[in-house]
Amino acid sequence: LEDYGNPYRAIFEVKKLDEGWDVLNLFDIVRLYETRDSRSGKPGKTTISEAQLIGRGARYCPFSLSPGQTKYQRKYDDDMDNPLRICEELYYHCQNSSRYLDELKTALREAGIDLDKTVTRTYTLKEDFKQDAFYQQGIAFMNERAVKSRKDVTGLLPSVREKIYSFSASTGRTGEDTVFEESNAANDSAVKTHLYSCTISDIAKINYAIVYKGLCKFHVFKFHSLKEYFPNLKSVREFVFGENYLGNIKIEIISREEVPAISTMYDACFSVLTKIAENISSIEET
Repeated sequence: LEDYGNPYRAIFEVKKLDEGWDVLNLFDIVRLYETRDSRSGKPGKTTISEAQLIGRGARYCPFSLSPGQTKYQRKYDDDMDNPLRICEELYYHCQNSSRYLDELKTALREAGIDLDKTVTRTYTLKEDFKQDAFYQQGIAFMNERAVKSRKDVTGLLPSVREKIYSFSASTGRTGEDTVFEESNAANDSAVKTHLYSCTISDIAKINYAIVYKGLCKFHVFKFHSLKEYFPNLKSVREFVFGENYLGNIKIEIISREEVPAISTMYDACFSVLTKIAENISSIEET
């Protein structure tokens, strides 16, 4: 989505923005249904999740225009005529239903976003304080924020790369299987499963496309994005095979096959990459 020549301008999704998507250029959300699940005027679970979605979409504005300008901070809230203000605006489109809008505003307030309430306060210094030597001659110091360099970062955190990730594949067995089996089916109804242990580099050696396809699903795994988090990284292949990155991350796959099928390996790999993408995306400048 961040590519200059990207042909896609709209995405239709169901529960896609709940987690795991590092979307940086979200400017419009269109609600394509009119159902409500509120009771007694209180927002339902759906409306609350929509308010949370608005919050996630509205918080992204990671750009800086000059050296030293804070990247992860809103810049034009008080500059209404600045043309770049559009980069920090999010539009939520929905049906014109007063009940729904009231419920959404309530949910936004509960999420910490108050659209209506603006409070202006004036603070006045006491005259005796202004005559004080501290006020007249004192010096105030203000810290200047300096971004901590990541030049010494050489891999994922140990808590990420040393964790053993588990994935259970669908067994393909349904309740109907048991109903129509012979009388001794109760004894044999348990599906035999196998535990297959491997690393992400093991899967990549079997078929590199399995891992690469999973990486392509996340913006944070694009090389230019990875370089921001891991400046010592030389290539995507190093990220896949390097022991400090994905290489030695262990996956335990439970399935009906002694050696999981390619599709099962991909599902397991995608599940693990989703968690790792969330972890990397949560890294903030310090």
